[in-house]
Amino acid sequence: MFLSRYPKRVGTRVYFRKIIQHSSTTVHVVKLQFQEKTFSFLTKREDGTHKEYGGNKVRALEFLLPYARKKTMLIPSTPGSNLCVASLKHRTTNENVVPLLMFPEAISRDNGKNARFTCTNCDRCEIGIYERFFVSLPRAIRALVTGSEYVVAPGGANVQGALGYISIPLEMEAEGIFPKHIWLTVGSGATLVGMVIGIALVRRKRTSWRPCIHGVCVNGIVCMYCPWIYRYYLRTMTIRIARLLKMWGLPDLEDDLVNVLLPTCVSLDMSQAGRDHGAFNSRTLSVRTSFRRAHVDDRRQHRSEQRSISPPEICSTYTSKTASAMLAFLACHPEMTTEDTLFLSTKCTLSSTDDNDAEQSYNAVKTKMRRKQPKLCQWIDKCFLSPS
Repeated sequence: MFLSRYPKRVGTRVYFRKIIQHSSTTVHVVKLQFQEKTFSFLTKREDGTHKEYGGNKVRALEFLLPYARKKTMLIPSTPGSNLCVASLKHRTTNENVVPLLMFPEAISRDNGKNARFTCTNCDRCEIGIYERFFVSLPRAIRALVTGSEYVVAPGGANVQGALGYISIPLEMEAEGIFPKHIWLTVGSGATLVGMVIGIALVRRKRTSWRPCIHGVCVNGIVCMYCPWIYRYYLRTMTIRIARLLKMWGLPDLEDDLVNVLLPTCVSLDMSQAGRDHGAFNSRTLSVRTSFRRAHVDDRRQHRSEQRSISPPEICSTYTSKTASAMLAFLACHPEMTTEDTLFLSTKCTLSSTDDNDAEQSYNAVKTKMRRKQPKLCQWIDKCFLSPS
Protein backbone atom coordinates (compact mmCIF):
# COMPACT_ATOMS: atom_id res chain seq x y z
CA MET A 1 0.00 0.00 0.00
CA PHE A 2 1.75 3.16 -1.21
CA LEU A 3 0.25 5.44 1.48
CA SER A 4 1.61 3.29 4.32
CA ARG A 5 5.02 4.96 4.03
CA TYR A 6 3.57 8.34 4.97
CA PRO A 7 3.13 9.43 8.60
CA LYS A 8 0.03 8.05 10.24
CA ARG A 9 -1.20 11.54 10.94
CA VAL A 10 -0.42 14.28 8.43
CA GLY A 11 -2.41 17.43 7.77
CA THR A 12 -5.73 15.81 8.59
CA ARG A 13 -6.54 12.84 10.79
CA VAL A 14 -5.47 9.89 8.68
CA TYR A 15 -4.48 6.60 10.28
CA PHE A 16 -3.48 3.29 8.69
CA ARG A 17 -3.42 -0.37 9.77
CA LYS A 18 -2.42 -3.02 7.27
CA ILE A 19 -5.02 -5.75 6.72
CA ILE A 20 -4.53 -6.82 3.10
CA GLN A 21 -2.30 -9.87 3.02
CA HIS A 22 -0.83 -9.47 -0.47
CA SER A 23 1.10 -6.68 -2.16
CA SER A 24 -1.36 -6.83 -5.05
CA THR A 25 -4.60 -8.62 -5.88
CA THR A 26 -4.35 -10.85 -8.94
CA VAL A 27 -5.69 -10.15 -12.41
CA HIS A 28 -7.30 -13.10 -14.19
CA VAL A 29 -8.56 -13.68 -17.71
CA VAL A 30 -12.23 -14.71 -17.74
CA LYS A 31 -13.89 -16.46 -20.69
CA LEU A 32 -17.60 -17.15 -20.51
CA GLN A 33 -20.69 -17.84 -22.57
CA PHE A 34 -23.73 -15.61 -22.25
CA GLN A 35 -26.76 -15.60 -24.52
CA GLU A 36 -24.96 -17.71 -27.11
CA LYS A 37 -22.02 -15.32 -27.32
CA THR A 38 -18.46 -15.75 -26.04
CA PHE A 39 -16.86 -12.97 -24.01
CA SER A 40 -13.27 -12.59 -22.82
CA PHE A 41 -12.05 -9.91 -20.44
CA LEU A 42 -9.79 -9.21 -17.48
CA THR A 43 -10.97 -9.20 -13.88
CA LYS A 44 -9.13 -7.83 -10.86
CA ARG A 45 -9.86 -10.13 -7.94
CA GLU A 46 -10.64 -7.79 -5.09
CA ASP A 47 -12.43 -10.73 -3.48
CA GLY A 48 -8.92 -12.00 -2.68
CA THR A 49 -7.74 -9.12 -0.50
CA HIS A 50 -7.88 -11.40 2.56
CA LYS A 51 -8.18 -15.17 2.93
CA GLU A 52 -10.76 -14.96 5.75
CA TYR A 53 -13.03 -12.36 4.17
CA GLY A 54 -12.02 -10.19 1.23
CA GLY A 55 -13.69 -7.67 -1.01
CA ASN A 56 -12.93 -4.08 -1.87
CA LYS A 57 -14.17 -2.81 1.52
CA VAL A 58 -11.05 -4.25 3.18
CA ARG A 59 -9.02 -1.54 1.45
CA ALA A 60 -11.19 1.16 3.04
CA LEU A 61 -11.05 -0.50 6.46
CA GLU A 62 -7.26 -0.18 6.53
CA PHE A 63 -7.90 3.56 6.97
CA LEU A 64 -11.18 3.38 8.91
CA LEU A 65 -10.73 0.74 11.62
CA PRO A 66 -7.87 2.55 13.44
CA TYR A 67 -10.41 5.24 14.40
CA ALA A 68 -12.34 2.61 16.37
CA ARG A 69 -9.55 2.39 18.94
CA LYS A 70 -10.27 5.73 20.58
CA LYS A 71 -13.96 6.12 19.72
CA THR A 72 -16.83 3.80 18.97
CA MET A 73 -17.18 3.55 15.19
CA LEU A 74 -20.79 3.72 13.99
CA ILE A 75 -21.54 2.24 10.55
CA PRO A 76 -24.96 3.28 9.19
CA SER A 77 -25.80 0.69 6.54
CA THR A 78 -28.24 -1.76 5.03
CA PRO A 79 -28.69 -5.22 6.62
CA GLY A 80 -26.72 -6.93 3.85
CA SER A 81 -23.75 -4.56 4.01
CA ASN A 82 -20.39 -6.10 3.11
CA LEU A 83 -18.70 -3.26 5.00
CA CYS A 84 -20.33 -4.37 8.26
CA VAL A 85 -19.29 -7.99 7.72
CA ALA A 86 -15.71 -7.02 6.82
CA SER A 87 -15.38 -4.65 9.79
CA LEU A 88 -16.56 -7.36 12.22
CA LYS A 89 -14.20 -9.91 10.65
CA HIS A 90 -11.09 -7.71 10.72
CA ARG A 91 -11.51 -5.62 13.87
CA THR A 92 -9.11 -6.19 16.75
CA THR A 93 -10.07 -6.54 20.40
CA ASN A 94 -9.48 -2.83 21.06
CA GLU A 95 -11.50 -1.63 18.06
CA ASN A 96 -15.16 -1.06 18.89
CA VAL A 97 -17.51 -1.30 15.90
CA VAL A 98 -21.29 -0.79 16.07
CA PRO A 99 -23.33 -1.41 12.89
CA LEU A 100 -26.46 0.71 12.54
CA LEU A 101 -28.69 -1.25 10.17
CA MET A 102 -30.79 1.78 9.35
CA PHE A 103 -31.75 1.43 5.71
CA PRO A 104 -34.02 -1.18 4.09
CA GLU A 105 -32.73 -3.40 1.32
CA ALA A 106 -34.35 -5.73 -1.21
CA ILE A 107 -34.51 -9.45 -0.52
CA SER A 108 -31.77 -11.83 -1.67
CA ARG A 109 -30.04 -14.82 -0.13
CA ASP A 110 -26.65 -13.08 -0.04
CA ASN A 111 -28.07 -10.10 1.84
CA GLY A 112 -29.75 -12.45 4.31
CA LYS A 113 -26.48 -14.27 5.05
CA ASN A 114 -24.67 -10.99 5.65
CA ALA A 115 -27.45 -9.68 7.91
CA ARG A 116 -27.49 -12.89 9.91
CA PHE A 117 -23.73 -12.74 10.40
CA THR A 118 -23.82 -9.07 11.43
CA CYS A 119 -26.62 -9.59 13.96
CA THR A 120 -24.93 -12.55 15.63
CA ASN A 121 -21.32 -11.33 15.67
CA CYS A 122 -21.64 -7.92 17.26
CA ASP A 123 -22.41 -7.69 20.96
CA ARG A 124 -23.59 -4.11 20.66
CA CYS A 125 -25.23 -4.25 17.23
CA GLU A 126 -27.82 -1.48 17.01
CA ILE A 127 -30.50 -2.83 14.69
CA GLY A 128 -31.96 0.31 13.12
CA ILE A 129 -34.07 -1.13 10.33
CA TYR A 130 -37.84 -0.56 10.54
CA GLU A 131 -38.59 -0.50 14.28
CA ARG A 132 -35.50 1.35 15.55
CA PHE A 133 -34.71 3.74 12.70
CA PHE A 134 -35.79 6.76 14.75
CA VAL A 135 -33.53 5.58 17.59
CA SER A 136 -30.42 4.97 15.48
CA LEU A 137 -30.76 8.12 13.37
CA PRO A 138 -30.65 10.55 16.35
CA ARG A 139 -27.65 8.65 17.73
CA ALA A 140 -25.78 9.07 14.44
CA ILE A 141 -26.71 12.77 14.21
CA ARG A 142 -25.68 13.38 17.83
CA ALA A 143 -22.33 11.66 17.20
CA LEU A 144 -21.72 13.82 14.12
CA VAL A 145 -22.50 17.03 16.00
CA THR A 146 -20.64 16.30 19.24
CA GLY A 147 -17.85 14.09 17.93
CA SER A 148 -18.47 11.62 20.74
CA GLU A 149 -18.44 8.71 18.28
CA TYR A 150 -16.88 8.26 14.84
CA VAL A 151 -19.57 7.97 12.17
CA VAL A 152 -18.60 6.33 8.90
CA ALA A 153 -20.51 7.47 5.84
CA PRO A 154 -22.63 4.68 4.30
CA GLY A 155 -20.38 2.35 2.35
CA GLY A 156 -17.27 3.94 3.87
CA ALA A 157 -17.65 6.88 1.48
CA ASN A 158 -15.54 9.50 3.20
CA VAL A 159 -12.04 10.81 2.47
CA GLN A 160 -10.36 8.24 4.72
CA GLY A 161 -12.24 5.32 3.19
CA ALA A 162 -11.61 6.42 -0.40
CA LEU A 163 -7.86 6.61 0.25
CA GLY A 164 -7.78 2.81 0.35
CA TYR A 165 -8.78 2.43 -3.30
CA ILE A 166 -6.03 4.63 -4.75
CA SER A 167 -3.66 1.66 -4.85
CA ILE A 168 -5.79 -0.34 -7.33
CA PRO A 169 -4.60 1.52 -10.48
CA LEU A 170 -1.05 1.57 -9.09
CA GLU A 171 -1.13 -2.22 -8.81
CA MET A 172 -2.38 -2.40 -12.39
CA GLU A 173 0.49 -0.18 -13.53
CA ALA A 174 3.02 -2.41 -11.78
CA GLU A 175 1.72 -5.39 -13.77
CA GLY A 176 1.62 -3.50 -17.06
CA ILE A 177 -2.19 -3.55 -17.32
CA PHE A 178 -3.69 -0.50 -19.01
CA PRO A 179 -7.24 -1.35 -20.12
CA LYS A 180 -9.33 1.01 -22.22
CA HIS A 181 -12.48 0.30 -20.23
CA ILE A 182 -12.82 -0.34 -16.48
CA TRP A 183 -16.15 -1.54 -15.08
CA LEU A 184 -17.01 -1.18 -11.41
CA THR A 185 -20.05 -0.93 -9.19
CA VAL A 186 -20.90 2.51 -7.83
CA GLY A 187 -22.93 2.53 -4.64
CA SER A 188 -21.51 4.97 -2.14
CA GLY A 189 -18.93 6.14 -4.71
CA ALA A 190 -15.74 5.73 -2.65
CA THR A 191 -14.25 3.07 -4.94
CA LEU A 192 -14.81 5.24 -8.01
CA VAL A 193 -13.21 8.26 -6.34
CA GLY A 194 -10.14 6.28 -5.28
CA MET A 195 -9.82 4.76 -8.75
CA VAL A 196 -9.89 8.19 -10.43
CA ILE A 197 -7.22 9.53 -8.05
CA GLY A 198 -5.05 6.45 -8.65
CA ILE A 199 -5.35 6.80 -12.44
CA ALA A 200 -4.36 10.47 -12.14
CA LEU A 201 -1.20 9.39 -10.29
CA VAL A 202 -0.39 6.81 -12.99
CA ARG A 203 -0.91 9.45 -15.67
CA ARG A 204 1.98 11.47 -14.23
CA LYS A 205 4.23 8.86 -15.91
CA ARG A 206 1.91 7.53 -18.63
CA THR A 207 -0.02 10.52 -19.91
CA SER A 208 -1.47 8.61 -22.86
CA TRP A 209 -3.57 6.33 -20.62
CA ARG A 210 -7.11 7.68 -20.51
CA PRO A 211 -9.38 4.75 -19.69
CA CYS A 212 -13.15 5.07 -19.65
CA ILE A 213 -14.30 4.26 -16.13
CA HIS A 214 -17.82 2.85 -16.31
CA GLY A 215 -19.42 3.33 -12.90
CA VAL A 216 -22.64 1.32 -12.82
CA CYS A 217 -24.93 3.04 -10.31
CA VAL A 218 -27.12 0.68 -8.33
CA ASN A 219 -28.32 2.62 -5.32
CA GLY A 220 -31.45 3.74 -7.03
CA ILE A 221 -33.24 6.80 -5.72
CA VAL A 222 -30.32 9.29 -5.57
CA CYS A 223 -29.01 8.26 -9.00
CA MET A 224 -32.42 8.31 -10.68
CA TYR A 225 -33.95 11.48 -9.26
CA CYS A 226 -30.95 13.59 -8.17
CA PRO A 227 -28.03 12.60 -10.43
CA TRP A 228 -26.54 16.09 -10.33
CA ILE A 229 -26.22 15.86 -6.52
CA TYR A 230 -24.45 12.52 -6.88
CA ARG A 231 -22.03 13.89 -9.48
CA TYR A 232 -21.30 16.96 -7.35
CA TYR A 233 -20.62 14.77 -4.32
CA LEU A 234 -18.19 12.57 -6.27
CA ARG A 235 -16.39 15.59 -7.74
CA THR A 236 -16.09 17.33 -4.37
CA MET A 237 -14.63 14.30 -2.60
CA THR A 238 -12.17 13.70 -5.44
CA ILE A 239 -10.85 17.26 -5.25
CA ARG A 240 -10.60 17.09 -1.44
CA ILE A 241 -8.39 14.01 -1.64
CA ALA A 242 -6.25 15.56 -4.39
CA ARG A 243 -5.60 18.58 -2.18
CA LEU A 244 -4.81 16.33 0.77
CA LEU A 245 -2.24 14.40 -1.27
CA LYS A 246 -0.69 17.70 -2.37
CA MET A 247 -0.27 18.62 1.32
CA TRP A 248 1.65 15.36 1.74
CA GLY A 249 4.09 16.33 -0.99
CA LEU A 250 2.61 14.33 -3.87
CA PRO A 251 2.10 15.92 -7.32
CA ASP A 252 -0.78 18.35 -7.82
CA LEU A 253 -3.51 16.29 -9.50
CA GLU A 254 -6.39 18.77 -9.36
CA ASP A 255 -5.95 20.20 -12.85
CA ASP A 256 -5.84 16.75 -14.49
CA LEU A 257 -8.85 15.61 -12.49
CA VAL A 258 -11.04 18.65 -13.13
CA ASN A 259 -10.18 19.19 -16.80
CA VAL A 260 -9.52 15.67 -18.10
CA LEU A 261 -10.51 12.66 -16.01
CA LEU A 262 -13.77 13.71 -14.35
CA PRO A 263 -15.43 15.31 -17.44
CA THR A 264 -14.19 12.89 -20.14
CA CYS A 265 -13.21 9.57 -18.54
CA VAL A 266 -15.92 8.91 -15.94
CA SER A 267 -19.17 7.48 -17.29
CA LEU A 268 -22.00 6.90 -14.80
CA ASP A 269 -24.36 4.20 -16.07
CA MET A 270 -27.83 4.82 -14.60
CA SER A 271 -29.55 2.05 -16.57
CA GLN A 272 -29.22 -0.48 -13.74
CA ALA A 273 -30.43 1.83 -10.95
CA GLY A 274 -33.87 1.43 -9.45
CA ARG A 275 -35.88 0.73 -6.35
CA ASP A 276 -35.03 -2.98 -6.65
CA HIS A 277 -31.30 -2.26 -6.38
CA GLY A 278 -30.85 -5.19 -4.02
CA ALA A 279 -32.89 -7.71 -5.99
CA PHE A 280 -31.93 -10.14 -8.73
CA ASN A 281 -33.89 -10.25 -11.97
CA SER A 282 -33.92 -12.87 -14.72
CA ARG A 283 -31.02 -11.29 -16.61
CA THR A 284 -28.73 -10.84 -13.60
CA LEU A 285 -29.47 -14.38 -12.46
CA SER A 286 -28.37 -15.58 -15.93
CA VAL A 287 -25.21 -13.48 -15.64
CA ARG A 288 -24.46 -15.04 -12.27
CA THR A 289 -24.87 -18.55 -13.73
CA SER A 290 -22.56 -17.68 -16.65
CA PHE A 291 -19.86 -16.47 -14.28
CA ARG A 292 -20.07 -19.68 -12.25
CA ARG A 293 -19.42 -21.67 -15.42
CA ALA A 294 -16.65 -19.37 -16.68
CA HIS A 295 -13.13 -20.51 -17.50
CA VAL A 296 -10.47 -18.51 -15.62
CA ASP A 297 -6.74 -18.26 -16.40
CA ASP A 298 -3.97 -16.56 -14.44
CA ARG A 299 -2.61 -13.83 -16.67
CA ARG A 300 0.90 -14.10 -15.18
CA GLN A 301 1.39 -17.83 -15.83
CA HIS A 302 2.16 -19.72 -19.01
CA ARG A 303 -0.66 -21.84 -20.35
CA SER A 304 1.28 -25.04 -19.59
CA GLU A 305 1.47 -24.02 -15.93
CA GLN A 306 -2.20 -23.12 -15.55
CA ARG A 307 -4.02 -24.52 -12.55
CA SER A 308 -7.71 -24.63 -11.85
CA ILE A 309 -8.89 -21.22 -10.68
CA SER A 310 -12.32 -20.54 -9.26
CA PRO A 311 -14.24 -17.83 -11.13
CA PRO A 312 -15.17 -14.55 -9.44
CA GLU A 313 -18.29 -15.07 -7.36
CA ILE A 314 -21.10 -12.74 -8.36
CA CYS A 315 -22.34 -12.87 -4.79
CA SER A 316 -23.86 -9.44 -4.74
CA THR A 317 -26.76 -8.12 -6.75
CA TYR A 318 -24.66 -5.01 -7.18
CA THR A 319 -21.84 -6.78 -9.03
CA SER A 320 -24.31 -8.84 -11.07
CA LYS A 321 -25.78 -5.63 -12.47
CA THR A 322 -22.32 -4.28 -13.26
CA ALA A 323 -21.44 -7.51 -15.04
CA SER A 324 -24.75 -7.37 -16.91
CA ALA A 325 -24.06 -3.82 -18.14
CA MET A 326 -20.49 -4.78 -19.15
CA LEU A 327 -21.62 -7.82 -21.17
CA ALA A 328 -24.24 -5.71 -22.94
CA PHE A 329 -21.51 -3.22 -23.86
CA LEU A 330 -19.15 -5.93 -25.10
CA ALA A 331 -21.94 -7.47 -27.20
CA CYS A 332 -22.24 -4.13 -29.02
CA HIS A 333 -18.46 -3.81 -29.45
CA PRO A 334 -17.14 -7.17 -30.72
CA GLU A 335 -13.86 -5.52 -31.72
CA MET A 336 -12.80 -5.31 -28.07
CA THR A 337 -9.88 -7.56 -27.12
CA THR A 338 -9.38 -9.28 -23.78
CA GLU A 339 -6.86 -6.65 -22.62
CA ASP A 340 -9.22 -3.77 -23.45
CA THR A 341 -11.76 -4.47 -20.68
CA LEU A 342 -11.26 -4.94 -16.95
CA PHE A 343 -14.02 -5.93 -14.52
CA LEU A 344 -13.48 -5.07 -10.86
CA SER A 345 -14.71 -8.07 -8.85
CA THR A 346 -15.41 -6.31 -5.57
CA LYS A 347 -17.50 -8.59 -3.38
CA CYS A 348 -16.78 -11.66 -1.28
CA THR A 349 -18.88 -14.43 0.21
CA LEU A 350 -18.79 -15.73 3.75
CA SER A 351 -16.97 -19.02 4.17
CA SER A 352 -19.14 -22.07 4.85
CA THR A 353 -17.76 -22.22 8.41
CA ASP A 354 -18.65 -18.59 9.15
CA ASP A 355 -22.07 -19.00 7.58
CA ASN A 356 -22.83 -22.18 9.56
CA ASP A 357 -21.70 -20.54 12.81
CA ALA A 358 -23.88 -17.52 12.08
CA GLU A 359 -26.86 -19.76 11.33
CA GLN A 360 -26.48 -21.65 14.62
CA SER A 361 -26.05 -18.43 16.60
CA TYR A 362 -29.02 -16.84 14.87
CA ASN A 363 -31.24 -19.85 15.54
CA ALA A 364 -30.23 -19.71 19.22
CA VAL A 365 -31.32 -16.08 19.62
CA LYS A 366 -34.13 -15.99 17.05
CA THR A 367 -36.91 -16.17 19.64
CA LYS A 368 -35.46 -13.22 21.55
CA MET A 369 -34.87 -11.25 18.33
CA ARG A 370 -38.42 -11.84 17.15
CA ARG A 371 -39.72 -10.01 20.23
CA LYS A 372 -37.44 -7.00 19.72
CA GLN A 373 -37.05 -6.95 15.93
CA PRO A 374 -39.95 -8.88 14.35
CA LYS A 375 -39.72 -7.14 10.98
CA LEU A 376 -35.98 -7.71 10.70
CA CYS A 377 -36.39 -11.42 11.46
CA GLN A 378 -39.20 -11.60 8.93
CA TRP A 379 -36.94 -9.92 6.36
CA ILE A 380 -34.09 -12.40 7.01
CA ASP A 381 -36.48 -15.36 6.77
CA LYS A 382 -37.75 -14.10 3.40
CA CYS A 383 -34.17 -13.77 2.15
CA PHE A 384 -33.65 -17.50 2.56
CA LEU A 385 -36.81 -18.23 0.60
CA SER A 386 -35.38 -16.25 -2.33
CA PRO A 387 -34.28 -18.32 -5.37
CA SER A 388 -31.09 -16.28 -5.61
